[in-house]
Amino acid sequence: MADTLPINFPLPAETANATYNYIDIINGLGMVEFYAGSSQEGGTEDYHLSPNVFYSNTIELRTPDTFNFDTASFNTPRRVKGTAYVNFGHWETSSGGTSAAVIRFYKVSGGTPTAISSEITADKPVGNGAGKMCFVAIALTETNFAIGDYLRMAFTTAVSSGDLYIGIDPAGREGIFLKSSTTPPTTTTMKVWVPFKIDI
Repeated sequence: MADTLPINFPLPAETANATYNYIDIINGLGMVEFYAGSSQEGGTEDYHLSPNVFYSNTIELRTPDTFNFDTASFNTPRRVKGTAYVNFGHWETSSGGTSAAVIRFYKVSGGTPTAISSEITADKPVGNGAGKMCFVAIALTETNFAIGDYLRMAFTTAVSSGDLYIGIDPAGREGIFLKSSTTPPTTTTMKVWVPFKIDI
């Protein structure tokens, strides 16, 4: 007589496919795509990393300054591992100045930020009234996130003369400087991909 199948079948490990934009099976990583943008409440501008497309309160950031883009607090434990990527457009109004866009990732726990990457400087636009699309790879320190922790991308810009504009509209509306009709074409949408360790 054939063996009787057990009534209770063990469930496979959760991969949460719906929460990842794609999965790297070989390395056991799930990549999440975030959009950088801003909201305003009571006169205060806040900066976000959201998995959803939304109309940002600000389309182009006029710099120099430091902007902290935060995810929502995680409601499950997570572990980042691998390389994050940031894709954005920026525009410099003066060729005589020296501009820089520096990116760094942090884990924020109990309000305290801890760096989980080095500072990486993106290539600057070249020319007077010039734009550039940048794609930056940033190695992350393998780090555990507890419930309530969140991820921060600190985006620091500097310019010695003129202005530097950074696009932060998930909906991709055209800005004053950043738009598809420029040469080269630029966009106001900033995308961020972050790798999380998963069980396959």
